[in-house]
Amino acid sequence: MRITDEAVFVIEGSGQQLTQQQYLDYSRDKVRQVSQAQKLDDLRNTWINAATRRILLTDFHAASVYVDVLADVLGQSEADQFNLLGHLTFGTPLRSRSKRAAAFINRRIAVSSGATQTSPRSAVSAVGKVPCN
Repeated sequence: MRITDEAVFVIEGSGQQLTQQQYLDYSRDKVRQVSQAQKLDDLRNTWINAATRRILLTDFHAASVYVDVLADVLGQSEADQFNLLGHLTFGTPLRSRSKRAAAFINRRIAVSSGATQTSPRSAVSAVGKVPCN
């Protein structure tokens, strides 16, 4: 017999107790319901506007969906909030903030220099040389 520590998540308001997997399923359903997103682009359109994103996060909290808790549960504390919600709700790949930043730098360097590929090492060394307009 193996005994494991299983977290219990309590939904505010209803007092409903959920296992970790139940909380992930609950959160996935609530993200779709609260955001009214049928696909990732729907969620992105709400997310890119700071005012609607704030409202969305407030609505998530009211529904007991906490992005920081989801990051901890999924072991993805380095994940961007939008990326984490997209992964949970629509199955998109997760990328850490540092990987997203490196990808952005690589794209920026490629556009600035006309290059088609840049290694992450050269991207990091060239950060100071990239115009930030």
